[in-house]
Amino acid sequence: MVCNFTFSWVTRMAAFILLLNGPLLAQINKVNYQLKFNPQTSLYDCFMNVKEGNAFTKRDRIQFNAQVSFVLPSHAEMTISETHMPIQDNQNYNGLRPSKWYISNKIDNPSDLPGQKLVSVAPELSPTGLYNELREGDEVKLFSIRISPLPLCGEGFRLYDNNSDPKSSAKGLRGGDFSNGFTIGSTAQKYGGNLPTVNPSLPMGEIQKIKHVFENENAILDAGSWQNAISFAWTGPNGFISNSQNPVIQKISSSRSGTYSLTVTSKEGCKTEKSMVLVVDTHENLEKAESAVSVESESVNNRNGFVEYSSKVFPNPACSFINISVIAAKGAKVVGHIYSIDGRIIMPNVLNQTMDGQFLEKTIPLKLTGGLYMLRLSIGEDETEHRFLCIE
Repeated sequence: MVCNFTFSWVTRMAAFILLLNGPLLAQINKVNYQLKFNPQTSLYDCFMNVKEGNAFTKRDRIQFNAQVSFVLPSHAEMTISETHMPIQDNQNYNGLRPSKWYISNKIDNPSDLPGQKLVSVAPELSPTGLYNELREGDEVKLFSIRISPLPLCGEGFRLYDNNSDPKSSAKGLRGGDFSNGFTIGSTAQKYGGNLPTVNPSLPMGEIQKIKHVFENENAILDAGSWQNAISFAWTGPNGFISNSQNPVIQKISSSRSGTYSLTVTSKEGCKTEKSMVLVVDTHENLEKAESAVSVESESVNNRNGFVEYSSKVFPNPACSFINISVIAAKGAKVVGHIYSIDGRIIMPNVLNQTMDGQFLEKTIPLKLTGGLYMLRLSIGEDETEHRFLCIE
């Protein structure tokens, strides 16, 4: 009696545990596709990501069918360079040869995707291909693709979108079905969508934003350290061009002041752009320029212990607009012009009015390139100067 009770209890507990574990051991319910560029091989790896479910048994690990489709520029060619999963004769996890993935259909320049190409890829199902154990969250590399020529930074190469890309009935597809799909363990559809493509990485680095140098010195445009960089291109004032990483300008003159742009390119064509404002000045003016880089510039005129007028300019640096604030006697004439650091007038009469009270504030729109500028204000019979930087 005791033995029968024990056996019955154990049986029921085992059945209960199997019931609890059933969904875990059942099958894959949903997968996503994803493309990732591999900088070591210069190939795109195509992954299957297990979104829901698990697969441990032989039956649940069998690849039934699948299709992965791609959109790429019509001038580019796509080839399968490597295959990884599933593995042939892998019932007991001792298979050695990955199942072949092959291009099953191709349409060039369809009417609904002008200038592009559709390519579908499918697995070879004989001999039978099986995956290793699969768990929710697993990322499985299916195959690797070579694109030649590789579009700049991978632009224009992506997975087909079942929701937005042309269907088989679209003009120019000739009935070809490029929709993505994935079946494993049964004929039930498990494909659930695409994850974002990981394209080649942008070059990574920083350069100095503002650089002050003296006239007649040798000025170095220092690009600093960069990752994923293969070429450097500088441009600057007066037609300056250089493909050196750290170009040197011999005996620089004030005419070389301005914004220098750096374009850094990776071997995959990804580009990162940075800019530097180079200020070329005398020792005396350089000290004034460095003191000008602040939130605001303020000038106060005192006579006989009384404040006759004051002016304030902000923000600093400024490129798109600048605020001018003036406190002066009613009826005083206020005139303002903006000059380059070498004394050339850039924006005349940005302010020209008579004080109708004792306080005046005005926002002036600016259209300036990078560099150091001066706002000269005439307030009555006096003149004051405010320096500010423009950083593009």
